[in-house]
Amino acid sequence: MAGRGRGRKRKVTEDAEKQVENESVSEPTETKKEEDEVERIQINRAPVLTLWVAVVAEREGYSYEEGLSFGKAIAGMLAHSKGRRLGVYEDKDLQDRKRKMKQQQKEKQKFDVFGMKIAGQTTKEGTRLALQNNKPISPASVESYLRKAFGPYYDQAKEAMRALAKSYPPEKLGSEAYSLYEKIRPQVPGGMKGWGAKGYFDLNLLRQLQEKQKMLSD
Repeated sequence: MAGRGRGRKRKVTEDAEKQVENESVSEPTETKKEEDEVERIQINRAPVLTLWVAVVAEREGYSYEEGLSFGKAIAGMLAHSKGRRLGVYEDKDLQDRKRKMKQQQKEKQKFDVFGMKIAGQTTKEGTRLALQNNKPISPASVESYLRKAFGPYYDQAKEAMRALAKSYPPEKLGSEAYSLYEKIRPQVPGGMKGWGAKGYFDLNLLRQLQEKQKMLSD
C-alpha cells in the first residue's frame, strides 16, 4: 500500500510539472481592442514572472540577456517553493534542492537581482548568468521559452513591462519588484486548482500602474 501511495505521489508530481510546462508554451488567447493592439493575454504565471524578472534585472543594470537567465532561475525557485506548500514536491526533493543551492552559494558568485541574492557565474566574455544544476542558464533557451509562451505578443508584453519598470528608480525597483508582480500576475484559483492554470495578463493594468507611479514621482 505504501509503495502504491508513493507511486501516486510521483505521478501527481510528474503530471503537475508537465501541466505547467505544456500550458506555458501553448498558444496564448488574446483580447483585442483593435487589429494590432492586444489588451490582455491568457497565459499561466511562470512565463510572466520569468519575463518580469528579466525586465527588472535590465532596469537594475544587467543586460536583458543576463536578466533572462536570472528570470528562469528565480521563477524556478519560487515555483518549487509553492509546489512544496501544495504538496506537489516531497520534503526530500526540497532538502536535496536546498543542499545543492547552499553548495552553489558557497562556491559561486552572488548577484543582487529582484531583491534577492542569486548564485551565478561570469563567463569569459563577461556575461553574468544564473545557475541551474550547477550549470549556467542559457539566455537563448529562456527567450525561446518565452516566445512560445507569449506567442506573437511577446514583444508587446516585454515593452509594457519595460515601461512599468522605468517608472521606478533602479535603486528602488528591486524592493518593489515582487509586490508589483503580485499585482500584475494572472489571477488563478487558489491551491492545486491554480497550479499551472491560466489567467489573464492585463497589459492595461501595467499602463495604469505606470501612470500612477509617474504621478507619485512628479
